[in-house]
Amino acid sequence: MNLVSNRKKEYHELINQLHLFHDDFMVLVFKDVSCVELILSIIFHYHIHIIQIHVQDNLRNLQGRSGILDIVAVDEKGNIYNIEVQNDKEGAHPKRARYHGSLMDVHMINKKTAWKDIPKSSVIFITRQDVLGYGLAMYHVDRRIDENGESFNDEQGVIYINGEKEEDTPLGRLIHDFKCTDPDEMYYEVLAKRVRYYKEGEGKKEMCEIWDKIRRDGEAVGEVRGKEIGREEGKILGREEGKLLGRVEGKMEGRLENLQTLYNDGILTKKQYDKYINDIQLSQSLGF
Repeated sequence: MNLVSNRKKEYHELINQLHLFHDDFMVLVFKDVSCVELILSIIFHYHIHIIQIHVQDNLRNLQGRSGILDIVAVDEKGNIYNIEVQNDKEGAHPKRARYHGSLMDVHMINKKTAWKDIPKSSVIFITRQDVLGYGLAMYHVDRRIDENGESFNDEQGVIYINGEKEEDTPLGRLIHDFKCTDPDEMYYEVLAKRVRYYKEGEGKKEMCEIWDKIRRDGEAVGEVRGKEIGREEGKILGREEGKLLGRVEGKMEGRLENLQTLYNDGILTKKQYDKYINDIQLSQSLGF
């Protein structure tokens, strides 16, 4: 079996393990309006008609830290929703929710918009862990007046969905579907259809191209680092020998970083990770 066939087989194995808590895969699935509408309808208990979607938008802040938002959707009333899927608690920190809300306000509001016409916005975190720790399936966070408990009514809310609560409810079934690797085991057909497309249909080719790009990007990073290594090694070994060593070591470093990311995200098992590391090191020793 040649290198291309091996790589294709490797990609197919990785794709089969993907579920909606994997960031890159989730973004592909939720490019579809109906999938976003499903999530919002379950959370808010009524149908929300989405007219615009942006995925992984980089909202730049010229004065400070910018942010890449997973999904930003706008409904027919102009209300704005930011949906973030997070695998760890730090990624869903309450102050991150605050910052995402401010980024949406800055980027989505026209400078001539009257204060009263600023649209309602919601930052929604769907997390694998119970980030807030109270054992609830869903948390609605809104600002209130301390003295009387009344709503401050700024119409900027935060919602946390607890991925540990897989109950027999519409929300619990949604969490179940987020964890599914097999579309045939999913409750919601609108999600199953999209997942099936990327795992079994024409979308599988697109997924393979994404994995290939990740690999190439890792090698490109490795080449850059390799030049730096080469400059240092070149002082000892001589210029040409140092450049060659730097390119090889740098490319290997980039590949290893990619594998570490895939392992940390739960896409690779420990056994697969160890196997790929051994393969890379073997190919390195053989001069490939």
